[in-house]
Amino acid sequence: MNWSFGDYAAAATLLAGFVFGAAIALRTSGQLAYRAAAFLALLSVLALIWINGAVGIIGSESNAANLMYAAVLAIGLAGAVMARLRAAGMALTLALMAGAQVLIGLVAWLGGMGSGSPSWPQSLIGVTVIFAGAFLGAAVLFRAAARAQAAASLSR
Repeated sequence: MNWSFGDYAAAATLLAGFVFGAAIALRTSGQLAYRAAAFLALLSVLALIWINGAVGIIGSESNAANLMYAAVLAIGLAGAVMARLRAAGMALTLALMAGAQVLIGLVAWLGGMGSGSPSWPQSLIGVTVIFAGAFLGAAVLFRAAARAQAAASLSR
């Protein structure tokens, strides 16, 4: 690996963000479903950024079409702020992130973006399915946490 100082700084920032997010999730809820959802969501976002920056998802890392994935991250950040990290709102946010992931994959596939890559479109489809599945998995876990919170508040 021939990394520059900027590469190391970016990697350190990503890892610090992951640890910071995990610490917030641990303080936000003691529920296992919530913590698992947050961990899966954070890990998926970390991987999305890392893979996209290192090798690119649509063609190579220098393909401008990869910038579309910033929309997935923007949805996640805006949704987390608007939901104030509450489980029900986070479930919706992660479902929207999964939808955006699929939409970007479809746009790239139908538009032939990255078609110069030797593994196209299989790699694009595979990555899209993996990330959309991870985001949906986190949404399901957040939904389970929201239901558990609602049931606990009703039993009081």
